[in-house]
Amino acid sequence: MISATPHRPVNAWRTLCCLAFACMLAACGGGSGGGTAASGGGSGNSSSGSTSNQTTISLIAGTFINPGGLGVDGSGNIYVSDLPPLGSAQGTTGDMREIAPSGTTSTISTGIYFPYQFGTDSSGNLYGWGVTAQGPQGLVKLAPSGVVSDVLPLNGLADGYPVTSGGPVTLDSSGNIYMADVASCEVIKMAPGGTPVVTAAGMCQLACSYSQQSLSGIAVDSGGNTYLSVQGICPRPDTPAGSVIYKVAPGGTVTTFAGNMNGYTGDGTGPNAGFFDPFDLIMDDKGNLFTLDFNGEVIREITPQGAITTIDPAALLAAQSKNSYGNGQGLAYLGNNALAVSGFGVVFKVQLPQ
Repeated sequence: MISATPHRPVNAWRTLCCLAFACMLAACGGGSGGGTAASGGGSGNSSSGSTSNQTTISLIAGTFINPGGLGVDGSGNIYVSDLPPLGSAQGTTGDMREIAPSGTTSTISTGIYFPYQFGTDSSGNLYGWGVTAQGPQGLVKLAPSGVVSDVLPLNGLADGYPVTSGGPVTLDSSGNIYMADVASCEVIKMAPGGTPVVTAAGMCQLACSYSQQSLSGIAVDSGGNTYLSVQGICPRPDTPAGSVIYKVAPGGTVTTFAGNMNGYTGDGTGPNAGFFDPFDLIMDDKGNLFTLDFNGEVIREITPQGAITTIDPAALLAAQSKNSYGNGQGLAYLGNNALAVSGFGVVFKVQLPQ
């Protein structure tokens, strides 16, 4: 049963470790470029004196309670799952919000939210695992008008098995819906108007047979390959924790695309680099993947060749601390080499070097 919890749970010990990690990266000048953070002005502002080879950060909107997952439609509208406040009681619900290209915010629907990454189609319909005050409702479609309809209701069947937990959702260019089920560790695919089928199963056990793992993000490329971020915490002392990104080919073949079973091992390519706790997984128009890592302190980029880099941690740390943007909780690709990131009550823009 999914309760009214934030998109990314906060762990005090992990946060302290992540702050130290981010400070270390910032001091060393790691990541791509050495840009400075913006002062946090209105929508679309960038840092003073910025150039095309810098990472710049600016505020998009700041009128949210606890923003989590993000989505973007073809018109440039940004959608925000505004989660229940931290520490709220069971049954407390959130809302779905919209940020227009002008920066104006509005509420699409009250009383329902998506606790995981969600998908958006070209018409501005949102697809995600919906939760209300009554609990999980299943995979739902939220129209721009605010009308909610079932896609795969709670306990609905996928290949004959009931779906009870839900998880991150994405769509491909043909409108097929993909959902990573966090309980069964399966990938469920639904064609428009079709029936749900399981395209990959047992994804958590691939990484560590004794692990406490979860599918934390999902993306699909133009070739129909599915990418899954898997967080791992292995309790056995002889089994290291491992967080990886898997690639599932259309035929079902699973390979480790990036990361390893040794925990965080820095930037690099394929198994020579590692993740701490990647969550949310999005793809840009060049096939690059992006994920939040280290409790949302940093953004990691993975190229189509599997090379992992940490995006300008100095600029991100400055925005998180100086401007009180906070740790990232959700990601979306805005186009033009820019990302939207949800933080503590705000959504901000990370403009990558051109």
